[in-house]
Amino acid sequence: MTSSLRTPTGPYTLKSADVTHDPYPLYHTIRACAPVYFDPQLERWLITGYREVESVLRDLRFSSKGAARLSRPDQRGNHPALTQNLARNMIRNDPPEHTRMRNHVNRAFTPRLVERLRPQIEELTNSLLNKVQASGRMEVRSDLAYPLPVAVITALLGADLEMADQLRRWTDDLSNLLGAPEPTSELLDAANRSVIERDAYILSVGAQRRSEPRNDLISALVSNHDNGEKVSDADLCSICGVLLSAGHETTSNLISNGLLALLRHPEQLTLLRDRPELIEGAVEELLRYDSPVQWNGRLAVADVEIAGAQIRSGDLVTIGHAAANRDPAQFNNPDALDITRYPNQHLAFGHGIHYCVGAALARVEGAIAISTVLGRMPNLRLLNGDLRWKPGLLVRKLESLPVAF
Repeated sequence: MTSSLRTPTGPYTLKSADVTHDPYPLYHTIRACAPVYFDPQLERWLITGYREVESVLRDLRFSSKGAARLSRPDQRGNHPALTQNLARNMIRNDPPEHTRMRNHVNRAFTPRLVERLRPQIEELTNSLLNKVQASGRMEVRSDLAYPLPVAVITALLGADLEMADQLRRWTDDLSNLLGAPEPTSELLDAANRSVIERDAYILSVGAQRRSEPRNDLISALVSNHDNGEKVSDADLCSICGVLLSAGHETTSNLISNGLLALLRHPEQLTLLRDRPELIEGAVEELLRYDSPVQWNGRLAVADVEIAGAQIRSGDLVTIGHAAANRDPAQFNNPDALDITRYPNQHLAFGHGIHYCVGAALARVEGAIAISTVLGRMPNLRLLNGDLRWKPGLLVRKLESLPVAF
């Protein structure tokens, strides 16, 4: 940290209270103090205002690569595969590295490819619900929200569907490490081992698709040329790894958090059940209301003034997507759930060059899963009102969501 100016500061910190259950009152308190606020315990700036978050997300003076380097969780030993994986991660890179990988993805991950998956998503959703329909009960995360996105991303990539559970385990090992308040040697070892095994599998599928291409994403990637440059093995592993991690984590939390929000607002649930044509707008509101990704990190690589705060080169910045999505300066009555809200320019998928590449797929999966549940399961209700959330500030994730119908 190089900044000598530490204002505005105060008693508010994300470590000062148990924000896991309901972080939004604290977000409001911090934003009211200052939308750009220095947390002395975390030693970083918290950006909680909508305009300020949007500004930082599109400003290349805030580096994703630099923030990833400083927060790298593999400093307790020698974990080369994990270190290399994080270093080449598309999300954790800046131009030109990010631009090159993003161009590869954009050419292969087309709207047509997403639309082609819609019947398969509907079939997978109904198949998962068939398993619990007769019992009249469901644990939303384990029965639907967790397995559905993994199966979809497996199909999208072109991996064997019987590998879905294994892909999920590899992804979970990395997610558990990145989401941990303090990385342990066990978490580091598991993530490093899973990265090795996952990348070996991706490369084996890539080799098969080069000789026998199919109508899937890996085939499109390995046949793709960007100004004559082929997708390297390293880029193939990085791109597929990002899609596996982000594609299943964000969508899983959208489905479970979204259904919980509707169950806690029965008038909105009834409205959506009576008017299923509102589902697309409802998904946008559910993304805004309880964002699956709460925070993201950047490193200032130049001196920047935002909202009167002097951020110096070398300062860490934490971007509050979820806090921005509850900013009353941008959203009328932001703590209310309103599935008819319009306009709704939320920042749940980010903004600028790092806007979520899988946003369209997540929207389709969320809409199909939520609308199918409401259509097939009348009298949907919570079985346990005392819900637990996974610790950690990065993502908003329920441990479980038991329901009856």
